Amino acid sequence: MMQRLTGYIFNLGAIMLRGFFLSLINRLLFVVLFLSVSFYASAETAMRTNFQNGVSEMVNKILNSPDSDLRVWTIAASTFLAAVTAFVYFWRFVENGGALVDLFTLAIMFMLSMSLLASYSMVVDTITGAFYAISNTLQKLALGNIKPSFLQNFVEGVLTKAISAPSVDIFDGMNMVGMALLWEICSAILSVAIYLADVWIDVGTAIAKITGVMFIPFLVAPATRGIFDGWFKFYIGWGLAAVVLKITSIVVMIMIRASINSAGSFQGAGDVIASDGTVNGVLNITANNISLLRDICAYSVIAAIMVFSCFIFAYMIGSGVGSASQGLNNMAVKLAKKAAKALL
Repeated sequence: MMQRLTGYIFNLGAIMLRGFFLSLINRLLFVVLFLSVSFYASAETAMRTNFQNGVSEMVNKILNSPDSDLRVWTIAASTFLAAVTAFVYFWRFVENGGALVDLFTLAIMFMLSMSLLASYSMVVDTITGAFYAISNTLQKLALGNIKPSFLQNFVEGVLTKAISAPSVDIFDGMNMVGMALLWEICSAILSVAIYLADVWIDVGTAIAKITGVMFIPFLVAPATRGIFDGWFKFYIGWGLAAVVLKITSIVVMIMIRASINSAGSFQGAGDVIASDGTVNGVLNITANNISLLRDICAYSVIAAIMVFSCFIFAYMIGSGVGSASQGLNNMAVKLAKKAAKALL
């Protein structure tokens, strides 16, 4: 009997000790992840500005530096493709006299390529700025502000104000310990997902902008315009991703707010979070309603998945983008026909 009682006391002490260490690890993990995300989120505006300025400076060096081999290659490749295509068209003109419009079209497309090379930074910055303007307009209409890190601030408010998670110590049950740990991990994962998705779009846009200079020559010849269109869809895809991420972030915010307010209604607390994300109350989680925290954790995981899924949504939308080179070519053909008609 004494041996059985000793074993019971030993097992109980082991369980309590394990709960204590889980609580300690829980706190340390949450503090490290939350402070890391908070630091990067607070420095987001300055970091993004410096990053974008660095990318613009690199593109300007590529385009305007007198010893830029890439710029020389771009002009040489455009000239070579134009010369080869012009020879084919001229031979066709000599044979049947029906390629005069094609020659004029080629000349116009070559001039368009050189114009794009000269104003490349302005063109791509305008396109990128248009996508960001659309994103900010959607946020303004939905939330009444255009703060860049609104969802991160919202998650921080939920963590620190909206939900009072169970305080775990050596006397708490393992279920309480586990749910508290799960809640704080899910919240940290969501914050990291938001930040990483935003950084991913910035880096992807920068890569598309820098590499785009190399694809300008492929706009000249009809046989290579598909390569230019491939880059253009790649570039447009990142702009669409920024818009979709903004929409996804707004939907995620609404989803989390709805789940917390629904849980608050069961406690008679009313709406814990207002429509603009302001925290008006506290949702107290106890041993009696611990299942509410589990449901909110599930919504947080789904929200993190939705954040990363925005790239899939953007790809699905971007796949329907038409041929930019074909549109420019159609315009060039109209001008070429008018020029040929005036000449003949």
